[in-house]
Amino acid sequence: MLKKLLSLALVAVMVIGMGTISFATEASSKELLIKIDPKTDITIVVPNDLMHQIGASEIEGLIGNQNFSNGDVITIHEVNDTISVPTPDIQPRFGYTYQTTKTLGSEWKAQDYFVISAAKGQTTTLSSRFSQTITTGITLGDPFVKADIGGSVTAEYSVSHQFVGPPETSSFNSREFRVQFYAKTASWTQKKINSSGTVVETRTGKADVPTKYLLYSIDRRV
Repeated sequence: MLKKLLSLALVAVMVIGMGTISFATEASSKELLIKIDPKTDITIVVPNDLMHQIGASEIEGLIGNQNFSNGDVITIHEVNDTISVPTPDIQPRFGYTYQTTKTLGSEWKAQDYFVISAAKGQTTTLSSRFSQTITTGITLGDPFVKADIGGSVTAEYSVSHQFVGPPETSSFNSREFRVQFYAKTASWTQKKINSSGTVVETRTGKADVPTKYLLYSIDRRV
């Protein structure tokens, strides 16, 4: 339901657990006003051009990530779902080929990393390149070709990338930038097939497969 509301950019109110979410529309973004508890209200800002890439799992993941203070503002700056697929670690040999099928479960939040903080009215850059990668992890079974199960997702920002703090007119004095990765659990099956098309061996298992990352920021009063 939440994903549908996000994709249609409606103004609505709904409840997730103990929190209430209200949607408000701005010219270039949507604001999600979230009541985490009776004393804590936060706002999540999603640019219009990213609305179709954000679903319930991402929103709930961000809500559960941090210890928020009343009035904090979370802004999503980037959604990147580029998957790097490695070269297969096994090539067809002696006439064998390998067939892979997999079923992906629901998306869940993986690692979360601090990038940098920017002060009010300031633009800052990194002192060294930021780079974090999460790769596919086999959790059950021994695949013939691991590269066919899943790839990796990398979040990378150079020292020339500019991170802008809250404006001088803001009531916040700090903006903390972070990267949140997401993944899905895959159930996979691989078949070893000979030159005549006969399946000579089948292997099954499970894997954690990265799907994307978000670059987001938290405006705070510190």
